Amino acid sequence: MKALTHWRHYLGWTKTPFTILTNHANLQYWKAPQKLNRRTARWHADLQEYDFIIKHIPGKINTPADELSHPPNSDQGANDNRDQTLLESKLFINNTAAQIPDSSKRNLMALIHDHPTAGHPGRDETIRKATEILPWTGMRQWIADYVKGCAICQQNKIMTHKKRIPLYHITTKEGTLPFQQIAMDLITGLPQQHGYNAILTIVDHGCSRAAIFLPCSDTITGPIPSSDRRTIGTKESMDRTIPPTSNIERPKGMDVLARARHHSTQ
Repeated sequence: MKALTHWRHYLGWTKTPFTILTNHANLQYWKAPQKLNRRTARWHADLQEYDFIIKHIPGKINTPADELSHPPNSDQGANDNRDQTLLESKLFINNTAAQIPDSSKRNLMALIHDHPTAGHPGRDETIRKATEILPWTGMRQWIADYVKGCAICQQNKIMTHKKRIPLYHITTKEGTLPFQQIAMDLITGLPQQHGYNAILTIVDHGCSRAAIFLPCSDTITGPIPSSDRRTIGTKESMDRTIPPTSNIERPKGMDVLARARHHSTQ
């Protein structure tokens, strides 16, 4: 293919066919391939512009071609592979040290990370340089911690994302009993089921962090059903201070929760 491409301006679309002499017998059957891959299919498309005949000559008698490909003064390959390999020996031998002193690690960091010519590279680049010089077991984690603790790196680090506002934590007084201070909210937009389409959530903000889920309607404004009062009443005493986190009327909700313990003790 390379020869045809090189002489294409002479061999392409000729009036009479030309002959190709080769010692590769399989080329005689190129017009009747059994299975084509992408490369051979591309070759077949390129050969359509040539009119040629392939003639096979055994390699033993095809000496002119050998003279062209192997001139007398060229390397005949007699001295190939003088105990040499294509891959370096360090790729076959594990030179990773099990452990090295901390002083050696810090001296290495001073050379490849802290030095002005090093430029305080990032974690990955520092690991790559250390691997080329003195690798050891646990090197990646040690270098990652070292780069995180580098003051110069942290001062000049570019923030790629905005800082998020921390979530507000509802504080409780010391010694608060379970369900003495709670928060209420509604989960709405649920499909109708047994006359309910929402869930009332009651979360303890004391030590237990427990939650109660009661079925209700998104239009609830009045007292909690008596069956749900018994569920709430099984918990500890509840404070009358309830954060208004839902659309439930606050006075009615406080009265219901305050009466829950009274009903549970009767």
